[in-house]
Amino acid sequence: MPYQSLSKAKQTSFEAMHCLTIALLHILAVTVDKRKDSNYKEEIRLFSALCRWQAETGGRLFLMISMEREQKRMYERHFHEMKTVTERTKKFISESPPEFRTHPITQRAVRQLREWDPESSAEPAVRWGRPVFVTMNGTPEKPWFNQQLQKRER
Repeated sequence: MPYQSLSKAKQTSFEAMHCLTIALLHILAVTVDKRKDSNYKEEIRLFSALCRWQAETGGRLFLMISMEREQKRMYERHFHEMKTVTERTKKFISESPPEFRTHPITQRAVRQLREWDPESSAEPAVRWGRPVFVTMNGTPEKPWFNQQLQKRER
């Protein structure tokens, strides 16, 4: 059943995102340990997507804190949880085998995570969360149902 208030729905979705991230980190830790001496292809792909998702979500959270003043406390709490999840991700990297750590995709994911160091500002991470504006050239086509009505024989 959908939530009646938008703030409750946002809070629940953020909590679910943090739980999902922790669960994915746990799954990655288990599979990397079990698949020693392999190429870690699937694990590296999942880890890269997880790090990119963390950077984008953190950037969006930072923008929400700055734009929606009435729910600032909720967003700041989830922003803090996001940094905690990032620290757990860094711990996972330090405990992973060298073959996993030295892969170029893992190195790129680690660079994305470095944007969330507590000492630095969140400005580099915000660029990942800025909205994308799509522009169109020309005029849009007529909707398909109007075209069907125009072609109908009378």
